[in-house]
Amino acid sequence: MKFLIINRGAPHSESEDAIQKVYLLIQALYKKHEVDLALIDLPDAYKNYKSIDIQNRDEKDFKNEFQKINIEKIPSVWSGNIFSFLYFFKKFMKIFSFNFRQFYINFALEKKLLEILNTRKPDVVLTLFDPEVIASLIKCSSKKNFKIIQLVGLMDHETQKIRMENDIRNCNNFFLKSYIILRYKYLIFKTKFFFIEMCNKVSLSIFFDTDSVDRAKKIGIKNVEYSKQYVRDFGGDDWLLKKQMSEDILFLNAALTTTNINAVDNLIKYIIPHLQELKNKNDKIFNNLVVAGVENELTKKIKDLNISWIVFTGWIDKISSIYLKSKCMIIPNNSFLGSRTKVFHALSCGLPVITHECNIRFHLNLVNKKNILKANDFEHMKTLITEFLCGDIDTNKLSLNARIAFEEGYKKDAILDLLVNKIENIRNN
Repeated sequence: MKFLIINRGAPHSESEDAIQKVYLLIQALYKKHEVDLALIDLPDAYKNYKSIDIQNRDEKDFKNEFQKINIEKIPSVWSGNIFSFLYFFKKFMKIFSFNFRQFYINFALEKKLLEILNTRKPDVVLTLFDPEVIASLIKCSSKKNFKIIQLVGLMDHETQKIRMENDIRNCNNFFLKSYIILRYKYLIFKTKFFFIEMCNKVSLSIFFDTDSVDRAKKIGIKNVEYSKQYVRDFGGDDWLLKKQMSEDILFLNAALTTTNINAVDNLIKYIIPHLQELKNKNDKIFNNLVVAGVENELTKKIKDLNISWIVFTGWIDKISSIYLKSKCMIIPNNSFLGSRTKVFHALSCGLPVITHECNIRFHLNLVNKKNILKANDFEHMKTLITEFLCGDIDTNKLSLNARIAFEEGYKKDAILDLLVNKIENIRNN
């Protein structure tokens, strides 16, 4: 079979999010099939997250590993002069559009995808859920004979709901808050309608949570499959030998996404003041709070606190290394986001994770104080942090059970075999 994978930015083995799922899936398909990649440049807004140098590194590493894969480049397309009449007219039409093609239309993307499809002639096109890409592929499929498979984490309307929550979180103006709520409620209604329509026009939608599958079926989506979460094993079989003694707490910063805006706000509001209280009572209770990852507006908010025991690493080329030299990791976002890749990566390294229950809500194998520290709210999270740092929780047992949970639930090999079988069988349906 011939596959065309479409992705924004080059998939990389050290990716922290859903992009790593694409990377690992390409690895599995590459062994048995002909695979090509259509690579959409990340928009300029992402340059503060992934610099051009890092993007080039990702692409170079990808080419070195997958030498037989042809990479087609699709430039990130700007929609025109933001002060032009045409720009405002398009925005106005989108607001009142009740046709998903019109709402997500991108002629330049559609034209380039059609060129690639004419050249590569794939049997199956596979991509993460991306409304513009999916809309363009649906249009192209009327002219070409190929199947469309999409990998879905969060549903489009649920993403908009989380954005609304973040936008109103720090808004104190009643009229502005009312406008934001009304605007997003309307957008959530439309994107839910479009999400159902678009999913029913593709050959298969693969979800990564059983709950998401159930909700998708309830709202009328037909071609639905489920895959367990799978991530790269950052710890390896010798994870225990590689672990380093540390008294540092890890907070992993990422892009300016809805996830991390929420996480940083909660870190500043709830976690850092509590850690300061613990430090005041016992300065040796932990060494540092390590904010690892890209420096951006979010890290600046933390830096502006000017606290000596908070240190910043900046971008880390090999993110897996930071898991093996931390005492624990705190994930303080409390917006519903389904499963979190960074949780599973930490488990693979036997790293204790302290997180809000929303991040692992549908993972019944992750049990509080057995293999993870799961908080119902921030008062509970403070209690868990105190108990962990004061030695009231058996750290070694928690670490070992975290690794066992990873091996039993998220190790990629068996899960990927099942997923590839589902994808391969699409030609028979």
